[in-house]
Amino acid sequence: MTSLYSITSSVFRCNCPALDPTNAETYHHQGVAYLRLGEYEEAILNWNCAIELDPDNAFIYSIRGKAYTYLGEYKQAIDNYSQAIARDSGNVEEFYYNRAFAYFVLKQYQQAREDLNRVIELDPTDADAYINRGYIYLYLRDIEQAHADFAQAAAMDRMNVNAAWMAVYATLGKLRPRKEIAKHLETIARIDPTTDKSHLCLAVAFSIRMKQKEALAELAQCELLDSQSQDLHFWKGVLFAQFQQDHDETVIVHIEKALELGLPPVLLIPLYWLEKDRPDFYVRYARPVLARYNL
Repeated sequence: MTSLYSITSSVFRCNCPALDPTNAETYHHQGVAYLRLGEYEEAILNWNCAIELDPDNAFIYSIRGKAYTYLGEYKQAIDNYSQAIARDSGNVEEFYYNRAFAYFVLKQYQQAREDLNRVIELDPTDADAYINRGYIYLYLRDIEQAHADFAQAAAMDRMNVNAAWMAVYATLGKLRPRKEIAKHLETIARIDPTTDKSHLCLAVAFSIRMKQKEALAELAQCELLDSQSQDLHFWKGVLFAQFQQDHDETVIVHIEKALELGLPPVLLIPLYWLEKDRPDFYVRYARPVLARYNL
């Protein structure tokens, strides 16, 4: 792999005090201490010194990448993870994972997917890697591959409610699903009834069954467990549009909040359900939102 970021003694001079200024490990441990204190710039200065003394230490590049990630400097983080990968230590799977996250934040989804492909090649049993790649496929608008990854993760980890939920959510189409989907969602909710996604599964199931009171009650339980869930806000908008027809402005707020929190736009497709349920609201708001994202 081509080296993307290199530091040599000609670039800077080490000026971080250390018990033994000739020992890279000393600077590395000082960097870790600063990292734990949240002093990321100081941590980076120490790792700069460590790398000057030990330029082939993959782990130091990787942990410096984490510090850049915490600072929101994702391009620098990617450069450091690339350096770590090029040096290929036993933690290379973690390096690919971390670089995939930085690519994801920068909306470089193809690169993020490629890194997650490598993670899965290195460990085909990593259910979380399939889930994360599933989300990447959603941003790439590849519903079929997203569903396959979520379903694979759910099969590998049968206690993972989110994976099973996403395997369903990713395939919800323009028409309100039949009651068989409601039954499936109820089965997923029984995997672990204590999670927010279990309550969300039940809320959507009750929505399909047109049971307003039960749907809104489950939605409230979901919100108590995770009030910042993008899925929660989207489905709160859909259910309020369905059942609370005098709360249209609240519906809009929640759907826009879901997008603000990072909801992949392709998951807006259930807004088509409102074409039949709420034709007036569909024309005024839902259809323009769907058009905004070419759905």
